[in-house]
Amino acid sequence: MKKLAGFIGMMTVLLLWSTCAGDPAVATSRSANMIVVEVPKNGELQVYIKTADNRAVTIRGSETEILSAADEGGELDAKVMQRVKARGTKLLFTGAIVEFDITDNGTVNALDVSACPKLEVLRCSGNQIKSLDLITNNVLRELYCGNNQISALNLKAQKNLAVLHCEGNLLRTLNLTAAKKLTELQCSENAIQTAEMDALLKTLPMRSSESSAEARIHESNPTENNQMPSADAIQEAEMKRWKIHVGSDQQINEN
Repeated sequence: MKKLAGFIGMMTVLLLWSTCAGDPAVATSRSANMIVVEVPKNGELQVYIKTADNRAVTIRGSETEILSAADEGGELDAKVMQRVKARGTKLLFTGAIVEFDITDNGTVNALDVSACPKLEVLRCSGNQIKSLDLITNNVLRELYCGNNQISALNLKAQKNLAVLHCEGNLLRTLNLTAAKKLTELQCSENAIQTAEMDALLKTLPMRSSESSAEARIHESNPTENNQMPSADAIQEAEMKRWKIHVGSDQQINEN
């Protein structure tokens, strides 16, 4: 009886292994980084992807005629911007992704990069994203997430972050304590009040005399809901070698 139970148990394990190995989604999620993008049903997405190994990225959930691939997915070129049409509402990209750009698609309502810990540059500005989970993305160097609907941004894991553009969102606070390498900040057109703006400026890292740092925190237009910081907070930031931009002075350029 014990031998029979053991045999049944072994067969069950083998069956489960075979099922998982034959499922592209399961196999892919274990072996490669994954990014999930949610779009309107049958919507299109323009995307640029760069990989660490210069290999193509596998995509799931796309229309086959766009990628000339099998029903379960195809290969997306990792060098050029491509337009992808979804079969449903989710597109799954897997590979050694280090840069991901879906700027100004306008229709992306959710983005999950939590299973892509090697991501270094993320550009997702100009969409309808409400939240970003970046807790696993501790090698992220550049984040462009402006003009979305993000109400909170947890950057506790972003110790390597050098560039942050999060303007045009719904942020009320922004803590940059962990971002010791930050040199460029754009956070205007949010909803940060004076006390929270003062606290934000206090978290800006000290810069050396050899490295420049700039922050745009306020615009002179009707869509600006940030309040101005106190003069003392600006002075303290400038003592840490930060140039603070407010109003109509020179813009910080986005590459």
